[in-house]
Amino acid sequence: LEDFDSSVGWKVAQTLFGVKTSYRPDDTSGILWIKLEGDLENTPLFEQLAVVRETDLFSAWVPFCSQSRLLQRIGLAEVVTWFNLAPPFLQRDAVIHAYACDCTW
Repeated sequence: LEDFDSSVGWKVAQTLFGVKTSYRPDDTSGILWIKLEGDLENTPLFEQLAVVRETDLFSAWVPFCSQSRLLQRIGLAEVVTWFNLAPPFLQRDAVIHAYACDCTW
């Protein structure tokens, strides 16, 4: 997770609706890392945690998500999930490592 905390090597693709999207290619493995950062204001804590903890339900509510599966529950607010996105004429899958942190103090 240290790599995600640093801005070194990340290229900002865009900032839209308060979410900054950055990417970093890994030349050795061919993996493209993507990082999304944003602040949630006036959003109840339980709803925020539900999004992080119930990633295996993405296929029930995320547009174009045809499948989702929890790979590992690391902690109370940290998971690794696989999902498949299938918008028209395109299909991609991804593994995400999602975690929540309390930045109020």
